[in-house]
Amino acid sequence: MRLVDAVLSLPGILPLMVVVVMFDGGNLVLILTLGFLFGIPVIRVVRAATHTVVAKDFILAARARGHKRGNIMWRELLPNVFDVVMVEGAMRLSWMLLSFSALSFLGYGVAPPTPDWGQEVSEARVYMSLAPWGVLGPMFALSSLIIGVNLTADALAKTLGLDRSQRAVV
Repeated sequence: MRLVDAVLSLPGILPLMVVVVMFDGGNLVLILTLGFLFGIPVIRVVRAATHTVVAKDFILAARARGHKRGNIMWRELLPNVFDVVMVEGAMRLSWMLLSFSALSFLGYGVAPPTPDWGQEVSEARVYMSLAPWGVLGPMFALSSLIIGVNLTADALAKTLGLDRSQRAVV
C-alpha cells in the first residue's frame, strides 16, 4: 500500500506526460498508462471493501468448512465486493477520458491524423473569437460523454444497492 500511496501523491498528469514522452506516445502506451495510473486508486477501494467483507461470519464459516483460499475468494469474497469494484471502475473511466483529452490538448496525446476531442479544442482555440463552435462542439461532446458515464455509474450503483445518498448519516 505504500507504493500505491507514493503513486497517488503525484499530480495525475505528470506521470502520464513522463511515460508518454519516454515511450513516444503510441495509442497502446497511452491506454496502458492511463489504465495503470487510474487503476491504482481502485486498489485502495477494493482493499477497504475486502477488509469489511473478510470480517464477516460467512468467511469464517467457509474457512471452518475447509474451503481453500482460492475457493473462498471466488465464491464468497468476489461476489460481495464486485459491485463496489464495478462502480469505482465506472467512475475512474470518466477521469481517464478527461485525462486522455487533456494530454491531447497539451500535445502529448494521439498522433494528429487521429481525431480526438482534446486535440480539436487545441487546434480550434486560435479561432475561438471567429468561430466559437469549433471549440464548443468538442467540449460539449466530451462533457456529455463524461456526464453520461457518471450517470451510468450512478444508475449502476443504485441497481446494485450502493446508493450512498441513502446511507449518509446526517
